[in-house]
Amino acid sequence: MLVRSSNTERGAIKVDAQIQDALVLREHTEVRATVVRAGGDVKPTIELRIEPEDRIVHFVASREDAASLGKHLYRVIDAVVEIERDEDLTPMRGRIHTWQLVEMTLTAEQQVERFLDWVTSPSNEAKLNS
Repeated sequence: MLVRSSNTERGAIKVDAQIQDALVLREHTEVRATVVRAGGDVKPTIELRIEPEDRIVHFVASREDAASLGKHLYRVIDAVVEIERDEDLTPMRGRIHTWQLVEMTLTAEQQVERFLDWVTSPSNEAKLNS
């Protein structure tokens, strides 16, 4: 098994690449998504439909996040996630680091401003840097 780790830039996305039998890209990014399913006692999992890719991706999450997101099925969230993509850049699976519910009554500018405030808050920066 050959393993190589490298950091490269693809547009505005920082990519950590690991080569095994096939290329797997790990991307740390912010996404807007709709909660499709949340639950699991042994392995808490959340399924999100990621915009604008319109694909459902399975995410590992804490029990607390799975329980909280289960209360918001079919609602839109902004989340900081780690996504694994295959060689065609199709999202396969991931891990949720932090999330917040999107209040759809806000204008697009207000949503962007609130999201940027949330991403740069000290509590989220600690989670992102861990």
